[in-house]
Amino acid sequence: MEDNLNKKEKMKNIKNIKSISFALLKKEYDIKDNKASFIKKKSAKFVIPINFNRNLFSELCDVIYWDLLSEAPKDIDYLGLWVEYNNNDILENSISLESLKNMQAYSVDKQIIKPAYEFFKMTIEKK
Repeated sequence: MEDNLNKKEKMKNIKNIKSISFALLKKEYDIKDNKASFIKKKSAKFVIPINFNRNLFSELCDVIYWDLLSEAPKDIDYLGLWVEYNNNDILENSISLESLKNMQAYSVDKQIIKPAYEFFKMTIEKK
């Protein structure tokens, strides 16, 4: 039960988001401590309007993700995410495209799951 409360608290951070950016990345090499070097191939940024309905983040992430993939370079293998907060803190994270595909492939209801939004939630829950 405490875990669910923590998730709800962390999801409240959604109201303090200033912008989100997604990028298609090509992994260059591993650095260390679970860090890697990437080349950004294609990106999109959305600056959140003051009156933006925060319940639309699921659709927003989904639209940006599929739009980026629609004309994706052939050599990409990761999705990067940057979440900027009103206090100028920035969270950054990346996930392999294979993991995103598996997330959808192994979900019970493939029509409902939105991999980019699930990745977004995992990222902001770290804050």
